[in-house]
Amino acid sequence: MRALPGTVPPRPSPAAADVNTGDSVTDESEATGWVFLQSIPTVGAFPCTEHRQAAPERHEYVRLECDLQNDTSGLFSHLVGTPKPLLPIGGMPLVTHWIKAFDQVPEITSVVVVTNDLHKPLYQTWADGLARHMRIVSDGSTSNEERSGAVACMEIGAAGSQEDILFVAGDTLLPSDFSLKTLVSKFKALHDHEKEACLVLSAPVSEKNVSKHGIIEVEERNRVTQFLEKPQPQDTTSRLQCPCVYLMSSESLHHLQNFLEENRNAPLSCRDATGMFIGSLIHRAPVFAHHVTHRYDVGGLQSYLQCCQDFQPS
Repeated sequence: MRALPGTVPPRPSPAAADVNTGDSVTDESEATGWVFLQSIPTVGAFPCTEHRQAAPERHEYVRLECDLQNDTSGLFSHLVGTPKPLLPIGGMPLVTHWIKAFDQVPEITSVVVVTNDLHKPLYQTWADGLARHMRIVSDGSTSNEERSGAVACMEIGAAGSQEDILFVAGDTLLPSDFSLKTLVSKFKALHDHEKEACLVLSAPVSEKNVSKHGIIEVEERNRVTQFLEKPQPQDTTSRLQCPCVYLMSSESLHHLQNFLEENRNAPLSCRDATGMFIGSLIHRAPVFAHHVTHRYDVGGLQSYLQCCQDFQPS
């Protein structure tokens, strides 16, 4: 395994399960583009009260899980305990929408999905039904207390890569007018001018929801100048949230390792939200924003049903 650029050597990658449904395994040393998909960081399907105590910062996932458990119609009982990226939306699991988008972008040659030991079999079963080869990797955790944190999972997904990487949170869903091809083309143009350039997404957020999201402030050239983790509306004039869809150049990946090394002894909360890393990255590398019209927040049953309605197969 080759070390990534930077001063911090990568820790050994957890055992990965290669899932292949007929395609030849992609040689990582020859890959020209990687995609990392992180599953929902919360581990397990616990009763609502226990789950809320175990991971209060995961209130959005807890809210959906509790809604599913408490639904009296019986229509959604089969979804209890399903990781959010595997919830069916528009006739397929949420994360499969991303796989279909990846298939349209030739620059994307490898897909790595990072999950935990509890959910790994579910993702392997899901991947068995796809034509595209991907690697399913676990961070080794089986409980919320053991979890590595979202930023550490980014490093696990990137381990050994010397290529540009697209990081996507597996529970992120964007509207049908979003073009991944356009995003990649914009990133390539930025990279031609600044080798460490990175590209993130911005999406509108309502006044009442500012405090629920990571907010970015941008200048005229769409360079990100500030990242605020769930600020109060009066603390910023920006109404742009930053979904976890990040394109990082290979030249900038060492900043990921450095961030984790610097926060090695910090509380898990400092590395359990990917926005905390972006807030650091904007002071170390040029980070630009690509605007999208909407970001779906599958936080509760009603928002999940709205999502299903908007993605009904035509």
